[in-house]
Amino acid sequence: MFDSIRFYCLIIALLIYAGFSSPTPDAPAFIEGVIGALLCFAAIPGALKLAYRFNAQAPIPALYSCGLIALLYALSIPLFTGVIANMPMTDIMRDVIAVCFLFMPLFYLDLLHDNAARQKRLLITACIMGTLFALRTLAQDPSTFLAHSFAPFLHTGTNELTYLANAPTLFLTAALGYYVALSRLNLRVITAPHQALTMLILLGSSVACVAAMSITLQRASLALLVITCLYAHLHTAKTAPIKSPLVFIAVIAALLSISSFASPVLNTITALNEKTLQHGVNMRAEEWQAVIDALQSTPLGAIIGLGWGSGLFSPATSGAYVTFTHGLISASLLKTGLLGLIIIGGYLTSILWPLIQKFRQAPIMVMALCAPIAIDVTLYGAYKSLDFGVILLLAASMNHNISGENS
Repeated sequence: MFDSIRFYCLIIALLIYAGFSSPTPDAPAFIEGVIGALLCFAAIPGALKLAYRFNAQAPIPALYSCGLIALLYALSIPLFTGVIANMPMTDIMRDVIAVCFLFMPLFYLDLLHDNAARQKRLLITACIMGTLFALRTLAQDPSTFLAHSFAPFLHTGTNELTYLANAPTLFLTAALGYYVALSRLNLRVITAPHQALTMLILLGSSVACVAAMSITLQRASLALLVITCLYAHLHTAKTAPIKSPLVFIAVIAALLSISSFASPVLNTITALNEKTLQHGVNMRAEEWQAVIDALQSTPLGAIIGLGWGSGLFSPATSGAYVTFTHGLISASLLKTGLLGLIIIGGYLTSILWPLIQKFRQAPIMVMALCAPIAIDVTLYGAYKSLDFGVILLLAASMNHNISGENS
């Protein structure tokens, strides 16, 4: 009973976050306090259970042992280094809160372990989160009809358009929405009204997420999404060898027709091409060089990093001083050093490697989870968000129970 209360506190916190907060709010307010309180209430018993298992010398999965080592390191040496270096306390706390999101599997996995019903509810919640962020993103863009029709009903925040569209739950929602709708269309005859409604909701969520990523020019997300959707067609062709190719042709024809007559689609394609020609990979190589230069400024920088709250003058932000980098790898190196990078990398590997081994069993699910993780580890700054922790939690839970793509 108590675990059920914990689980629904987690769900409520995530829905409030998706509807009224943002991945990295500039000024946390009452809403963020409510979200934090709900998350803590749901997390503390999970942490106590983990401590009891270690104290009782019970068998500990690699995820827990690697995760606990990484958590203890993250809350000790980088924190001490940041305080000693006199980093602003607000910046230190923002980093500490963000790093705690990385360890959501440690705190909440006990709620999902071998519980397919809760896993499914969390997955649905994650897709609702992605849809809400997509709708809020579209409501901020004056060129969309949502900006005129539904903006008063969608909490859009202020100047956080890119952050909303960067949320990794958008990719998850787009990929799974399209795949589940495709599977139902290929394997079933849509006759009942509720079946048609379900199809429209799934496709609508997917289209909203794709539109949000498109207007904010998320090139990596869109490219991997195309690959995932193409593989989804190949995967469904095994069970529907005649119907699946016909559906694929119909989808391509629809996309070409929309591209021919819809100017926003053509404008987006043009903008994506221009961004690639003008900016390449958005100065990521130069940002890495800036990280290396910053680490060389202190004797132990390369080993233990500059600590939480530290930053750099980043070429990826036009030379402005920022306390983040575009990618978890470079951020871990900057703030926790090579030692921290290895430890955190080991923790992430303990989550991702078992998941990748399930590819044959549930390829689209694995791709929908691994793709946004790969993007945020290497290219984007969304690794600091609560969304990223949710994706890691889903990935860890799927290691314990993948019952198939259509479950």
